[in-house]
Amino acid sequence: MKKVLMLSYYFPPLGMGGTQRAAKFARYLPEFGWEPTVLTVKPISYWAEDSSLLEEMAATRIVRTGSLDPQRLLHLLTRRAGKETGAAAGREGAGTSGGTAAGQEKAVTFGGAAAWLNRKLLPWFLLPDSKILWRWHATRAAARLLRSGEFSAIWSTSPPHSTHLIARRLAHRFRLPWVADFRDEWAGGVVVHEPTPWHRRRQQALQGKVARAAAALIGVTPGIVAGLEAAGGSGRCHLITNGFDAADLATIGEAAMNREEAHFTLCHCGSISRFSNPAPLLEALIPGDARWLRLRFIGYDANGGFEEQVRRRGLEEMISWRGYLPHREALVSMAAADALLLIACDAPKARFIPGKTFEYLASRKPILAISNVEETIRLLEEMPGVILCAPDQPAAIRTALLRLQSEPELLRAAAERNVQHYDRRDQAGELARILDRITEER
Repeated sequence: MKKVLMLSYYFPPLGMGGTQRAAKFARYLPEFGWEPTVLTVKPISYWAEDSSLLEEMAATRIVRTGSLDPQRLLHLLTRRAGKETGAAAGREGAGTSGGTAAGQEKAVTFGGAAAWLNRKLLPWFLLPDSKILWRWHATRAAARLLRSGEFSAIWSTSPPHSTHLIARRLAHRFRLPWVADFRDEWAGGVVVHEPTPWHRRRQQALQGKVARAAAALIGVTPGIVAGLEAAGGSGRCHLITNGFDAADLATIGEAAMNREEAHFTLCHCGSISRFSNPAPLLEALIPGDARWLRLRFIGYDANGGFEEQVRRRGLEEMISWRGYLPHREALVSMAAADALLLIACDAPKARFIPGKTFEYLASRKPILAISNVEETIRLLEEMPGVILCAPDQPAAIRTALLRLQSEPELLRAAAERNVQHYDRRDQAGELARILDRITEER
């Protein structure tokens, strides 16, 4: 069996959708003749953790390194502060009932001022992103692994895009073929903050170096693939979308029997962010809809203030928000709903399709999609059982809600979706074939 070194900064037990692509590739690649070793970072300050995602990684070798980037440093600082606070509380409470246990740590997420620092300030100084400060630790650990001569290829995934620069240097040094995988667009898009035209040109130059050097490049949307082709990867680019794991969905089928009988239930799984702002949906609702409708939101509120928006509109009886849940629990809530809500809004030129889209499609439940993003619209308009609405049309959104509740043919149409090519196992097979080809061409 051939071996591949996989570089993925974000990896379980970190939660949220961005970690699952690398984890699922690592899980299924051995079935296609490739044994992965994952190189990632040690614990960082992050929005969500889901240790259950590591359960299927028991057979995978995972190497974790330190880093000097802000998320790693913030984790170390808050852990130390938590220990000191816990120790002080233990001393103060010694000999009294109800004292706090010494060493108890308080969970601190990467939000507020720290998130602003990472997104808005550091892009002025650190290119392509702040995770370039992982380079020294990652390169040293990777070199120790690669010196064994056991590895046949390197694979890296972004964001952060600095991971590709690390992989590029390693591929050149050890003369190994390398695959660069892109979960988001890079230069000139809507995701990477580029403070000035100079920063944009510099990001384009770095992207061009990666595109020209990689033996193969993979994008998760056609637009990202087109951008990589234009950046210098012509003839070496492939589309492997995000996907779903049939094994995950098979374990939650019974939850579909636990639906609320008295109300029609619509579920939104995934972060609330500027790309998935529920404001267009809230504008289409009135408090009286609580007689027949329930909406469940599951995911981290990156915008902040979602509960306040709901209260201000008088929609508390109708809308619940659970925050981030482990992946399996989120899937159970999805399975127990009558229909699913997808929101993908930004500039029309944006090149993204929300990762949860593919689990939504595989659930074979009706979907209300509110989007103005061409990539997302193009995928969903071909899918049965999906109602598409523009975010600036509250009347159309309200009509769509009523249709979901009153038209059982939407459920029958959703059951006819053909989504096999989005299965994570099949996608790992596609990656294995790319790895086979680039190693045979050496």
